[in-house]
Amino acid sequence: MIENCTNNVNIIITGEYYCGGIVADNQGIIYRCINNSGISSKHQAAGGIAGENGCGGAIGFIIECINNGKISSDSWTAGGITATCGNFGTDAKSYICNSYNTGTVSGGVNRRAGIAGQVKYKGGNTYIYNCYNRGDIIGCPDIIGYDGGAGSCINLNSYGASEATIEKLVEKLNVESDIEQGLKDTKLYRSNAWTLKDGQIALDWEK
Repeated sequence: MIENCTNNVNIIITGEYYCGGIVADNQGIIYRCINNSGISSKHQAAGGIAGENGCGGAIGFIIECINNGKISSDSWTAGGITATCGNFGTDAKSYICNSYNTGTVSGGVNRRAGIAGQVKYKGGNTYIYNCYNRGDIIGCPDIIGYDGGAGSCINLNSYGASEATIEKLVEKLNVESDIEQGLKDTKLYRSNAWTLKDGQIALDWEK
């Protein structure tokens, strides 16, 4: 478990590797972590928190995390929270909950989004709950960029900034979700995590 960590250093990967503000490949729990800096991949995948989350038969959790940095990939995928998730294996599971992106996301050959650039490619399962994007995603969706392959993807109660007023979005994000058992088992899910701070949507523990 990686908890309460912040990255303030720009990261540029030039080879065929994943890169993320907190980790490259998450197979555990990332909780209340923040990326404030630019994350850039010259070949593969770039994510604000993780390059990939719960891929290749692994299980990954990203809970109450924030990306404020600019994310870019010259090739494969790019995501404000994670570039890829729930990929490469029917046992792969990716959970993203109560997390948000404010950074611009670019590149990723149209597999880019504010939360996850690509989900369940070549099998796997992705679960996204109560997430929010207010970053600039040029030509692609706010939450999921590319949804392809055999597997499942549940996207529940997640929104972009244009979908309602800020006050109304805070109310929507604080609605309790019918979450999958794996997330329940972490005991880290909260149904009332969001607040309004200095005129913007934020998590209630932010300073």
